[in-house]
Amino acid sequence: MAFRVGEKVVHPAHGVGVVREITIQRVLGHETQYYVIETPLNELDRVMVPVANADTLGLRKVASEEIIDQMLKILRDRHGNYFEILEDESFHRRHKEYLDKVQSGNILEVAKVYKTLYERSRERDLGLKEKFLMERAEKMIMGELSYARNISFEKAQEVIENGRA
Repeated sequence: MAFRVGEKVVHPAHGVGVVREITIQRVLGHETQYYVIETPLNELDRVMVPVANADTLGLRKVASEEIIDQMLKILRDRHGNYFEILEDESFHRRHKEYLDKVQSGNILEVAKVYKTLYERSRERDLGLKEKFLMERAEKMIMGELSYARNISFEKAQEVIENGRA
């Protein structure tokens, strides 16, 4: 899938961003075309993605309104624990499973991880890795919601907080 300058996109590992330019870089004697993506919610302020590898890396357009509605339904779900089968498994295996889902780029899976960890945090304190993962998932949800609905990050945060309660 080709993206244009100014288009809103989602990188599975870095979250939402905007394609600011398409540039050509010379790497190891070969010219390679890159998307330069500004990522406001990531530690990196920009990410460069080779155009030829964008699909393989999972770069995609921001979710549709239908997907955003499904995501918000997950956040409002009173059950809130989507991974009961993982409860009895070791922390490391459970954490890897959650991390894989967050890094998948599938915003619905990210929302399920967030909601599960949020509900668990209401029952007991989360460890540092779980807190970090929950915050990362929340940031991804907030970014996607903000870009999909053209609202501020603050407003998206408010919607998430109201949805999960």
